[in-house]
Amino acid sequence: MSGVFSVPLPVFEAGTAKGRILSVLGKRFPLTAKQVFSELRKEFGVNTSYQATHKLLNQLIEENTVIKNGHQYSLNRDWIVKVKKLGSSLEDYYIKNSGQNYLEELEKHGTVNVSLTGIKETASFLINGFFRLPNPGKKPGICLWRNVYSIIGLSEDHYDGLKETLPNWHAVSSENNPLDQMFAQTLSKYGMHVKLGVKEVATALNDTFVAGDYVGTIWFPPAFRELWDKQNKAPAKINEFDLQHHLEMMTEEKAAINMVITKNPILAEQIREKYMTHFKGGK
Repeated sequence: MSGVFSVPLPVFEAGTAKGRILSVLGKRFPLTAKQVFSELRKEFGVNTSYQATHKLLNQLIEENTVIKNGHQYSLNRDWIVKVKKLGSSLEDYYIKNSGQNYLEELEKHGTVNVSLTGIKETASFLINGFFRLPNPGKKPGICLWRNVYSIIGLSEDHYDGLKETLPNWHAVSSENNPLDQMFAQTLSKYGMHVKLGVKEVATALNDTFVAGDYVGTIWFPPAFRELWDKQNKAPAKINEFDLQHHLEMMTEEKAAINMVITKNPILAEQIREKYMTHFKGGK
C-alpha cells in the first residue's frame, strides 16, 4: 500500500516554544499568561520574555489549539480529540503499510516474523493484515486460542474491519470461563463462530491462526500470558469483572508479541479438517 498521509492539524514537538506551552497546559489548567510564563521558566528554564509567551498563546488561540476564558488559558478539548484521532489514524496507516511489506516478504521467502507491541497493535495487524491475506477459495478462517480475544477499547475503524472479516472466521478456545463466554458472545455479534472448552487447541505461550493457505502463530511473553489467563479466570460472575484493569491491559500494556507466518497449504488444510468439525457444516 502506498500513498501520502495528510496531517490536517498542528502537532508540536515538546522541544519547540509552542510545544512547551502545550506541555504546561496539559499538566495544569487553567492558567493565566503570567502563570504559563512562570511554569515555562520553572520547568524548562526558558529565557524568552513574558511578551513572547503572550504572543505565542494568542497564536495558539488562532490555531484553535488553546482557548481563553477571561484571563485564563486551557487546551482546546476539540483539538485534544483531533490529536487523539490523528494518532490512531497514523498508527493504523503505519500498520497497514507494514502489513503490505510483510506480505511481500511472505510471498518472497514463504515465511515472515512480525514483531508487535501490545494488544492494540496486535489487534490492528490481525484485522488489517492477517485477516485480509489472499484467500481466493474463500476457505474458512480458524483461530486456536487459549482465551477468547477481547475487542473492548478498539477504534471504530477496527470495529468496521471486524464486521467485514469475522463472518468467515471460526474460533476454538481452550477455556470456558464467564469472561471467555462474554467475549465470545461479543464476537458472535460480528459474525464470528466460537467454540469454547476444547482444551488441546493452544499452549501456555501461543495461539494459532489460519487464513487461506497461511498459518500464523502468535507468541506471547509468559508473564503477560499468565496475567491474561488469570484475568479471565478471576471473576466468578460478570459483574465482578474489573473493566478498568482490562482496559489498561488492552491499551497500556506494552508486551513484546511476535507472530510467525508461513504459507503452508497442506498444514492449513489439516488444521481446518481437524477443527472445523466443531462447527455446523463440518470443513
